[in-house]
This record gives sequence, C-alpha cells and structure tokens, in this order.
Amino acid sequence: MDIQEINQYFAKNKKKFYQLSLIGFFFILFVAGLSYKIHSNTIHDYQNVSQVLEHYNKIQKTLGETLVEYQKLKVFDNDSDLIIEESKDTILTNYDDNRKHTSSEINAIEKIIQKNEVFKQHREILSETDLFASVQKVYKEINSVVISREKKEWMLTNENLKKLLLNIELNFGIIKNDLDKLDIKLIDRLGDIGLYIVLLSILSVLVIWLLIFMPMLNNLIEQQDTIAHSILDAQSANRSKTEFMANISHEIRTPMTAITGYLERLTDKKVDDSEKGEYLKIIQDNSDHLLSLIDDILDISKIESKHFILNKEYVNLKDLLNNLYNLLRVKAEDKNIEFNIHYLTEVPSKIITDEKRLKQILFNVIGNALKFTDVGEVKINVSYEANKSELLFEVIDTGIGISKKQIKKLFNPFSQADNSITRKFGGTGLGLALSLKIAQKMNGDIFIKSSRINEGSVFVIKFNNVQPHGGETSGESFEPSFESNFELVELNENYLKDYKVLVVDDAKENCVLFKMYLEDYGAQAVCAYNGEEAVQTVKADSSFDIILLDLQMPIKDGFQAIHELRMMEFSKPIVALTAHAFDEEKDNTRSHGFDGHISKPVDKELLARKVKLLSRKS
Repeated sequence: MDIQEINQYFAKNKKKFYQLSLIGFFFILFVAGLSYKIHSNTIHDYQNVSQVLEHYNKIQKTLGETLVEYQKLKVFDNDSDLIIEESKDTILTNYDDNRKHTSSEINAIEKIIQKNEVFKQHREILSETDLFASVQKVYKEINSVVISREKKEWMLTNENLKKLLLNIELNFGIIKNDLDKLDIKLIDRLGDIGLYIVLLSILSVLVIWLLIFMPMLNNLIEQQDTIAHSILDAQSANRSKTEFMANISHEIRTPMTAITGYLERLTDKKVDDSEKGEYLKIIQDNSDHLLSLIDDILDISKIESKHFILNKEYVNLKDLLNNLYNLLRVKAEDKNIEFNIHYLTEVPSKIITDEKRLKQILFNVIGNALKFTDVGEVKINVSYEANKSELLFEVIDTGIGISKKQIKKLFNPFSQADNSITRKFGGTGLGLALSLKIAQKMNGDIFIKSSRINEGSVFVIKFNNVQPHGGETSGESFEPSFESNFELVELNENYLKDYKVLVVDDAKENCVLFKMYLEDYGAQAVCAYNGEEAVQTVKADSSFDIILLDLQMPIKDGFQAIHELRMMEFSKPIVALTAHAFDEEKDNTRSHGFDGHISKPVDKELLARKVKLLSRKS
C-alpha cells in the first residue's frame, strides 16, 4: 500500500466517520425532541386538568355558600308568612356576587376545555348538561323567592331549587370523577415518561454504537491489520531490497571486473594482436551483458512504479517467431541440441500486441530453456484457441528440471533454483520475474505445466483476448527464414561520405567517441559541448546534414537548444542522442520537435545506420 492509497483510505474513513456522526447527532436530536414533546404535552395537560379542578372546586364552594345563605330564608316572622325585610338587601347582594363569581369560573372552565383536546369528552358533557344555564336558573329562582317574600312560593321554589342543585351536583360529580381519573392517568403518564426516556436513551446508545462506534471499531481493527501487513510488507521489502542490492552489486561487479581487467591487459605491450582481439570480444560481451541487466532493472522498476506502457501495433506473428528463431538458434547449435517451432493449430497471421514485449517474453523463457538444456531438444508448440481467443506457447525442454521447492521462488527477482545453479549457469534471475510481470500486463500468464528433475520442464505462456487482425489464419508448418532484419548495405569507410554531422554532448569523452565512430565511415563530424555552443556553431555554419543533440546539458539543455535552432529556421533533422530510454521519454522528445531518438549506449555500426536513415539526404 503506497502513500496515496493510505491517504485515500484514511480520507474515506474520515468522511464515513463524519457522516455517521451526523446521523447519530440527528437521531439523538430526534429522540430528545420526541421526549421533550411528550413530556411538555403531558405537563400542559396536567396543568389544564389542575386548573379545571380548581375552578370546579371554587364553583362547588360558591354553591355551598349560596345554599347556606338560602337556608337563612327559612327565618319567618312567627305571626306572619312574610320573610323578614331586614336581611333581604344583604342576601340579594351576596347572591349577586356569588352568581357573578360562579359565572366567571364556568367561563374559565369552558375556555380551557374548548382549547385542549384532552377535554373532548367533557365538552360533550357540558353541551348536554348546559351547566352554566343550570346555575343561572338556580340564582334566578333564589332571587325570585327573596323578592316575593311569600312563604308559599318559597316552599314551591325550594323543591325546584333542591332538584336543580341535585342535578348540578350530579353533573359536577360525573365531570369531577372523569377529571380525577384523567388527573391520575396524566400522573401515571408522567411516571411512564421517565421509563420512555430511559428506554429511548438506551435505544440511542445502541443505535449510535451500531452506526458509529462499531464501524469505527471495525475500521480500527482493519487499519491495525493493514498497518501490520504494511509493516510486514515493508520489512519484507527491506529484506528484498538488501538482497536486491547485494545481487545487483554482484551482477554489475562481475562484468565490470572483466571489462576493467581486460582493458588493463590491453595496455600490456606483451599482449599480441590475436590476444587483443580475444580480449576485446570479452569486453564487448560483458558490456552487452551489463546493458541487458540495466534494461531489465529499469523494466521492473517501471512496472512496479506503474509507469509501464504497452505500445500496441499490428504484429506479423510468423515474422516475429522467425526473427526469434534466428536469434536463438545459434545458442542451440553451439550446444548441439535440436531447436524447433511447431504450429499445433491454425494461428493468426497478424495480431494486435506489443511486439517488443512479446519478443522479450519469448526470448527470456526460450533462452532459459536453452541455457538449462545440454542434451536433447528445446521445442516450442504454438496454438490458438479461437473460441477462447487464447494464444498459447508451450516451451518444452529436456534439461535439468526443477524441483517443487525450487518452483516456488522461480519467478522472484534475482532468484534461481539454488546457488549452485547460479554458479554453474550464471544469470541474474531477473528474466522470468520480468517476463511474468510483463505477461500479466499484457493480459496473460506464465506458469510451469510440468517438470521433472533431469528429465526436463514444460513452460506455458498464455495470452488472453487475442483477436486475429483481419481474420487471417495460418496453419502451415514453421519454416525458419534466415533473412537479416538489418539493412543489407555493407558498411565501409565511405558509407557516410559527404555527410556533415554536429554532435552535441556535455560528456566530452562521449562526444569525441561518437565523432570518431562517424569519421570511421567517412563523415565530417564536429563536436559541441552544450546547447549554447551548438546554437553558436550553427549560427556560424548551418550546412550540417543532421544534429545529434544530448538532452541534459549545462548552460542550455537540448530542449532549449532545439527551440532556438528551429527559431533560426534550421530545418535539417535534429535527433535526440540521450541516455533516456523510456518510451514516455521518446514521446516527450517527439513532442518537442525532435526527428528521432537514439538511446545511449549505441554501437558504432548502429549509429552510422541511424544517421544515414534519419538525415533525409538522398
């Protein structure tokens, strides 16, 4: 897991935490609001019931006082049936006050009952009994008795009044009984609210735990596992890097020892010409090996850094296998073993793939088979399964074979079967590891189908989704062609006669070396050691047929130099001559107006051919 993936991982968890926290916050807010609403409504209803009960109690008290006052009307003169006159005004005043007070209390009750839904049933009772009218009638009857002062009428009114008061008391009793029940119910509800709040609080804690803390815990556990694996991977990577550097050091020092040693031998005056030729061949072979090692390391680095790019194109499969056969048959002939390619089925004549990488994979796997086979044969079976669009290469050898234990680490970088094999057969151990990584990038795979010690191995190279171009297929037997891939014109001292070349490189020894290469084939070559010097040289003499321009230089680099040269209307080819060899760097030079790209190191013959090819000189 790299830094970018770790940052994305934590950013995702952080966002998830905020989202869950927000959900939890709103849930708690909802629960709190719901609890508050239930509680406030219950308190409000309870207060209203208490007020109504208080008003009812006041009415009952007033009616009781009125009844007491009414009993005073029983005081009559012994000699007559007339009510004593002296108490009439006082009684009427008291009745009037009580009537007003009672009416006020009834109005207050009716307002409270009309506003609150909890008194719905009591509104119906009030409409049926008309409590206010009954009370008013009581006072009216009393008033008429007091004013009439007739004992006979009082007696009649007394019976009516008793019935009215009894009816009022009965209605009061029913309503008060309901109110008392409602009061008890509300008190019980207040008690239940506490339980509800406790239950809702527990529910809130559970929901928050499930929504927030449990995912957080899982994330922490997951992060801990990820970090633990990352630490283990880092430790493994450190060990691999240590082993990698040790192997790199060994693999680089081995050819460098040969190069420096035999270069030193060349300076010895006792060495004759035949020995010098042999030493130069050894130096050349080790230089090629060192360059191949560097290329493999760069390829693995590009794959692991995710900068590996495939260049897909139309590839003639037959031509590719023919070229590969020509490259490898010499090794088979040197070991006196058979080397053949067979078509088991019809195969596409042309496919769309990266020709360079396909050739690299086949070269590494087949080359390994040839290296580890001393007796017998190496055979390549080629087949194509049209229904699956699979292109298969079976590489069969009769070599030393591989044990099950050795197979497990066979595709690891810098790993071979064992140290004895490394000592006996040589090699970096990068070939198969690199081939597998490239094959996987090409939607393919490499695996060992079978292997037996001292009997041989069968490697399978498989590519999926391979579509034939134009539907053409070929089923003929493989017949190798020994045509060369290179230009057939022979190089001699006049190959570049009349060519004028400007070589620009800040490494003076390289610039002089390239100048000598070109002059050996008859070219006129001039050196410049930075971009500014190149511009000034062209200003003084613009007759160059081609410019070979390095990219990284002091004062003025290759990109700045080509820009100024084009501004000066120098229209002849300008070619990048640089140690940058990645495909994206080639694209970069092309986008800046370079007419070609030559990667260092470059041998004498290839440099001459490239100059002639790219100079556009007829």
